[in-house]
Amino acid sequence: MDEALRALEREASNNPSALVRLVALVKHSGGLPYATEFFTEKPTSTVRRSVYTALGGFYVEPIQDEYLGPAWQLYNLPVNGETWNLVYGRKLFKYKNGENIRRTADQHLEYSLAGLDMNPGGVVIASTLVKGSIDLAMFEHKDAPLLSSPVAEYQKDQSEETQYRRIAGKIAYTGEQAILEDIALNRTRHSRTVIAPALDNDYLTLAFDQPEDEIGTLEHIPDNVIPLLTELFGRDYPRIIPAIQYFAERTRDGDLSLVILWTLPFIDRSTPSQRFLSMECYRRLDGFLINCSDKVVSSGPAVGWRLAQKVVHNI
Repeated sequence: MDEALRALEREASNNPSALVRLVALVKHSGGLPYATEFFTEKPTSTVRRSVYTALGGFYVEPIQDEYLGPAWQLYNLPVNGETWNLVYGRKLFKYKNGENIRRTADQHLEYSLAGLDMNPGGVVIASTLVKGSIDLAMFEHKDAPLLSSPVAEYQKDQSEETQYRRIAGKIAYTGEQAILEDIALNRTRHSRTVIAPALDNDYLTLAFDQPEDEIGTLEHIPDNVIPLLTELFGRDYPRIIPAIQYFAERTRDGDLSLVILWTLPFIDRSTPSQRFLSMECYRRLDGFLINCSDKVVSSGPAVGWRLAQKVVHNI
């Protein structure tokens, strides 16, 4: 590293314009790969972290948030073709006494959009897209020197929390059509119509339980199920499913758990039928369940996020 860069780095610690020049210099010297090497050499440096994230590098660090408690601060999280910064809770919503807050899907959605008088922290229920995108980013950086430690902590969080059902939204069926509702990262209610085909025995295995070194092996996904998976997890669903499997609780034999998509039996769709959408450990099958079938009046806990900001890198 040349002396000019080091001098500019020293100046950038208390000079915002010098930081901008430093970002430009690192970009010219090799872009994000160079910024990654630059940050990895000194991971405690806030200046180097700023350079790395300014050039689009994904980064995550543990924080203590006023409203979420233990949380992850995520920088440059890829979400279905966009990039976002946000704070994501490490634990389920809890009361001050430590008990999990249980609400119906409608109550979770309504609270997410409530004003400051009811929801002063602007805390939002995490959708399947948000949760799956975080799993994917963590999974794809698990071997990166900068992130191996927080990813290991994240994996431990998921192992402790996957035993709980986590409500992520709601789904209303009418025949093979369904209306899926959750909260988008711009904190608006996201409602869309999707085909939700009847499945054999009402479920589809997306990935069977398997050794970790075989991760990424998916089962055949019928063409008529792809639109539903795309609405749940975005266009990266083929990569998100293995990431979900990696962070789910392992089987009794230590293998990756199977991952199942469960929908409402077709016989129950003769009249409009509302159900909540959840992600949960399913111990009876040693599996992880993407559940689109439980009654919407049932209550359950959730994981949340706040302070989402869409990122556009113009440097």
